[in-house]
Amino acid sequence: MSFATLFDSPFYTGSGGLSDQVPWPWPIAIDGRPFAIDLAHYTWDIPDMLRASFDSSDRPGEGTFEVRGVWRRVYQDWSLGAGQLYADPAKQTSADETRQFDTSRGIDPWTARELSLLPDTESFNNAIVGPDLLLALGDWLYMVVGGWVSRTHNPQDPSLIGEIETVVQNLAGITDITTDGATVYIATESGIRIHHAVDVSPTIADYPGAAGSTDVDVLQWANGWLIAGVGGQLASIDTAGTLTNINTRPVLGWTWAAVVGAPNAIYAGGQASGSACIYSVGIDQATGGLRRRCMRVSFRLGSR
Repeated sequence: MSFATLFDSPFYTGSGGLSDQVPWPWPIAIDGRPFAIDLAHYTWDIPDMLRASFDSSDRPGEGTFEVRGVWRRVYQDWSLGAGQLYADPAKQTSADETRQFDTSRGIDPWTARELSLLPDTESFNNAIVGPDLLLALGDWLYMVVGGWVSRTHNPQDPSLIGEIETVVQNLAGITDITTDGATVYIATESGIRIHHAVDVSPTIADYPGAAGSTDVDVLQWANGWLIAGVGGQLASIDTAGTLTNINTRPVLGWTWAAVVGAPNAIYAGGQASGSACIYSVGIDQATGGLRRRCMRVSFRLGSR
């Protein structure tokens, strides 16, 4: 930057700020005012250009930079699991934000101040393709492979193939399997089938009533209720096989995908056209039956 035209007079002339009493009788002057100094206690030094590496907060920050080495941080809790790319989000507002990490494989981080390996997996029977579904009931492990339902007492025995009992074969369109602790319920596209685990010789029978011929997408025993997802309808099923509607989603292509019981409610989730919802189902105090409660969580499905 330059000036094309110079000023015709200076901004300032003169000597101002000086004192004719310096250097005697006063040793110094500041802005024309003389001062005495105690030379016996006068020292000079080079200012420390490196700040001390000290931070008194319970959460170290930029004030703890060690200029002669690495900047150390300490984390002791990873119990929120994977999903956080950066350790220090900008404008951090919650201590929870430091309880995550980026990615892991085979690690159990859900105990504070502890990391351990997840249980290992091992293939015991390569002769079985699948299984598509698994269900644990007492000492039994039930396996669904295609149209076959089998069970075994020894799922960890390498000679598993000799221990498997066939419950049913060639049962087309199996969509789900669940249990109330004694009876196994098998959902198919042509209706629900039941099997009693105490039977010495495994057999199945049709569920009574309408449930025995209803195409069921998802079937789960939750909080003492047998819950079925039938297209857009979520219904409870009684012992007579009657379906009682809990909620019907008026969305084209809607399918209920999961039902799970929790201490405070039954939660049911489904999806259609790239969107999904989770509903809370509780007890209707007036009728004693089930009803959809006010909780609803909606979200869009997509890649991260």
